[in-house]
Amino acid sequence: MSPASDPVRNDSFLTISIADIKIRFEALNSRLLKSLKVHYGGFCISSAISDVAIRLIERKISVPNGSALLYKNRTWSVVKDSKYKWIIFSDNSVACCSHDWSRVDFFSEGPRQQLLFFLLPEILTISALPKFKGLMAHGCGVLDRTGKQGWAFLASSGGGKSTMAGLLKPYVRVLNDDRIILRKTKDGVRMYGTPWHGELSLTSSKSVLIRDIYFLQKAGIHSINSMSKLIFLKGLLKNTALPKWDNNAYRITLRLLFFLAEYMCGKKLHFAKNSSVYGYIKRELT
Repeated sequence: MSPASDPVRNDSFLTISIADIKIRFEALNSRLLKSLKVHYGGFCISSAISDVAIRLIERKISVPNGSALLYKNRTWSVVKDSKYKWIIFSDNSVACCSHDWSRVDFFSEGPRQQLLFFLLPEILTISALPKFKGLMAHGCGVLDRTGKQGWAFLASSGGGKSTMAGLLKPYVRVLNDDRIILRKTKDGVRMYGTPWHGELSLTSSKSVLIRDIYFLQKAGIHSINSMSKLIFLKGLLKNTALPKWDNNAYRITLRLLFFLAEYMCGKKLHFAKNSSVYGYIKRELT
């Protein structure tokens, strides 16, 4: 797929599943694969089949001259040429990606665990999700002890996601306190945990069907207010990780957001920072 010519043994891989999307890491460095296995823990699966395959190559590569800029922020950018999309990181590591994000060669002068633990697979997941009718949202997701009832709480940075997760932690399974995935399925909208947590080091690969989405607001007392479809849609847009570096994925994500705004109910959940919030949620949101 890419300019890389380094051979990779068939048994030199690790596969993880995030929102039922299989991401396979391929590497000759067995110590790096062991580190990835420890980090991703419960997200690891035994399958060799993948939706996204990341080959890890410990050497530098130059991005072709004249590549068109698609996206840029302080720590990474995306450019493309006629064959590939290229993710360029501030430490000069480079990911060479097929245009559909299914094949990736990651070039770096060292193992670069932090990029592989967090940023690179997160970017690739956000990019690939629209193909699977999914998107990543800035939210806290929890699952009750029965495994049948779950709640999605969305908020911007500092809006109370980790606070809510901490208050509910004694009573529920926290899927994630900062990033959740929502996928449109034949049964409804399913919420999944992700491995990329916020302030709380709590993650889970579990999933659950959800009916409503709640937007958090810190307050002195607990209360719930319904949202209009327009305000609901604006809230979804504000709290969704949009793949702005891929026009087709971006358009699909927007269509998914319009579907969510039409199909589901959006509500504002004002909550006080005390232990009574779980009882309120069980009584009012069930």
